[in-house]
Amino acid sequence: MVNKISFIVKTFKRYDCLEKLLKSLYDYYPEADVIVADDNEKINRKFYKKWSKVKLIQLPFDSGLSVGRNEAIKASDKEFILLLDDDFIFTDETDIEKFYKVINYDSEIGVVGGCCLEHGSEVHYEHKFTFNNGVLKHVSDGDIWKTIDKIRFKYTECVLNFALFRKEVFKDIQWDNKLKLAEHIDFYLRFKDTKWKVAYTPRVKIIHQKVRDEDYKYWRSRARYFSAMMFKKNKIKKMITQKGTTTVLRSNNKLFTYKTKII
Repeated sequence: MVNKISFIVKTFKRYDCLEKLLKSLYDYYPEADVIVADDNEKINRKFYKKWSKVKLIQLPFDSGLSVGRNEAIKASDKEFILLLDDDFIFTDETDIEKFYKVINYDSEIGVVGGCCLEHGSEVHYEHKFTFNNGVLKHVSDGDIWKTIDKIRFKYTECVLNFALFRKEVFKDIQWDNKLKLAEHIDFYLRFKDTKWKVAYTPRVKIIHQKVRDEDYKYWRSRARYFSAMMFKKNKIKKMITQKGTTTVLRSNNKLFTYKTKII
């Protein structure tokens, strides 16, 4: 199974996190084909010499998340792509074979996502979308579960960035290279217009460290700028999540976010 998968990582400003990810990944999947897209200002050659099995895709400084993923996928010759962030850590519950079984349950499933563990709590992001008069809502995908080999999964429209894709999917869709950040919702909104289905299983989990030093935070702070760009591109005036967070794009192209009490 693992010989059919490329493990794709986009990294920026977090070699310490990448080190932990690669160590945990190879502990569980020593034969994994790992491709890292790196757009740091100065590539750490000593680091990649140590991880000689990793295929490095060196990109111009600050190319962005979307460019990095797209270029790494182009470099893969495998049938499937496992999408990873550089601050993930594999555990006993990161059972990629379960992803593989779910995605092969239905030939129209283009991606299956799992859940993340943050500070001991599970983070889920599976939901569907409704879009009316410029208002984008994240809505429940219901509780219609299916089972294959005791693995529970269901169909949805959006999952986390911990997911297994068919590489064939990327003939129809890629991440928008203009969005260095805030690429996620844009990608899955456009995914709805393809022939592919999205699946989700809570049975595959990975640790999300969420490590952000001051330097990384500086670059990450641009997310609001790229989010506003994403709103304008998709003609979104307001976005409402299931957690009660509402984000409004104002006339000055600034985003305003507030939370409402869910009763």
